[in-house]
Amino acid sequence: MKVLVALCFCGLPIALSAQTTLRTFTSEDNVFQFKYSPVLVHCAPQRPEKGEGGSWVPAETCSSRGVVCDDVDGPATTIACFAYPKDNFRDKPTFSAAAFFVGEVSAAATQQVCLEGSQNWLIQAAQNTRINSVDFKHFRISNAWTSHSQTGDIYRVFHNKKCYELGIQEVKTSAGAYDTGLSDRCCEQGLLPPNRLVPG
Repeated sequence: MKVLVALCFCGLPIALSAQTTLRTFTSEDNVFQFKYSPVLVHCAPQRPEKGEGGSWVPAETCSSRGVVCDDVDGPATTIACFAYPKDNFRDKPTFSAAAFFVGEVSAAATQQVCLEGSQNWLIQAAQNTRINSVDFKHFRISNAWTSHSQTGDIYRVFHNKKCYELGIQEVKTSAGAYDTGLSDRCCEQGLLPPNRLVPG
C-alpha cells in the first residue's frame, strides 16, 4: 500500500499558473510517493569531507542556520527533500529556508515507539490525523536560538514494520539581527514591536 501525499506548504504561497502540472516523486522501494510543484527545488545530500557533517545542495535553498531537510532532533534518515527556492523570497529578508522531507526512523521498531515521536523534540501539540485514508500522528514542533526560530510539522506513520515521517520545516531570522533600517521597516509593517532600544 503506497502512501500518497499531495505536497502543500501552508503559509508560504507559491505562484502557480493554471497550466502547472505537479510532478511525482516515488521512493526507490516503491513504498511511498507524493506530488509536488515543479517550483520546488529537489535537494540532494552532499557527501561530507572526512570529519565534517553532511549538508544539502543547492546550499542557498536547502540549508540555513537551522536544518530543514533533516530531523536534526530525531533519529530519522532523510529519503527525499524539496525546498522553497530562496530567490522567490528576496523581498522577505527574515525568511531563511523552508522544506518538505520524508525520512525513515530505523530506531523505531514498533508502532508504539514510532508514534511517540522523539524525546528531543520541543513538542507544542500532538494529535492523530488522516492523510488520503492513511492514519498519521501529527507533531507540531518548534525551536529557537539567537536571532533565529524554527517551526515544523512532523507526521509519523508505521507501515510494513517501518517507521516513516513526513516533515515540513521553516526557519526564520529575527529582523533585529539586521541593521536598524530593516528593523524599522518591519516595525512599520507590523511584523515587530517598535524598537525600544535607547542609544547609551
